[in-house]
Amino acid sequence: MNPFDLRGPEFLLFYSLLGLVVVALLIVSRRAQEADLPKLSLSDPYLIAFLRGGRNEALRVATLSLIDRGLLVAEDTQLETKNAKAVALARRPLEQAILREFVVKGEASALFSTTAQAETTEMEDNLKQVGLLPDQETQRARTGRLLLAVGVLWTVALIKIFMALGRGRHNLDFLILLAIGLAVAAGAAANPRRTLRGSRLLAELKTTFAHLRQRAPLLQPGGATAEVALLAGVFGLAALPGAEWSYLKKLYPKATKSSSGSGCGSSCGSSCGSSCGSSCGGGCGGGCGGCGS
Repeated sequence: MNPFDLRGPEFLLFYSLLGLVVVALLIVSRRAQEADLPKLSLSDPYLIAFLRGGRNEALRVATLSLIDRGLLVAEDTQLETKNAKAVALARRPLEQAILREFVVKGEASALFSTTAQAETTEMEDNLKQVGLLPDQETQRARTGRLLLAVGVLWTVALIKIFMALGRGRHNLDFLILLAIGLAVAAGAAANPRRTLRGSRLLAELKTTFAHLRQRAPLLQPGGATAEVALLAGVFGLAALPGAEWSYLKKLYPKATKSSSGSGCGSSCGSSCGSSCGSSCGGGCGGGCGGCGS
């Protein structure tokens, strides 16, 4: 039977099933090209935070680490660099950029405007190079698949629309809305922020560092260990419980309401969580706690 000869409800059912198949094929094709898990040490909590939540999340975790180590002072919704020596004590370019931003006390929200643009762009480029975020080639492939999928969906919809109009039928609202909705669904399926490699790595590392989240109530502020920054990098600021971290709710109220998972690095393994607790950067490439000072 010609599907274009189906009556309205039957065609909408057919078109919905076609849309589901197209979206499923988009997901399968993307997974096939982006599935290989890279072999690398992702032991930098700022890099983890960027992979998990983007530029602003990396800045939040770096700010937390600086406050915890006494290089940055939080007061209500404002931040201020501790003193003139603080910038020199921070070895990481991202940390130095944040400390320079708040040499004069200012609102924490100013962090997300132009602070550390070059440093965070470099982080993004590094994640793209190892396939955890989509690079230009991956983005082109995604766009090509999406255009093909939307082209199929809209071609089928337009054929039905013209046939219906030719037969004097004008009740096409549901079909048009369905076509738009399926195109949006196709876009979401074809172009997530991370590659499948990135999402798989985050899921793996979330499991690897689950023990660190379980010990979160035992963590103490003061920068004695690197675990605070690591915990925030992997699971988000909301993973830090207790009154010791209450200042985060004033600085970043939205970010502290929920936490999302991810992790440190596939090559670090479970040993990273324990070794980073005993010394700054011990055993996992020196970046596990984001010490850098």
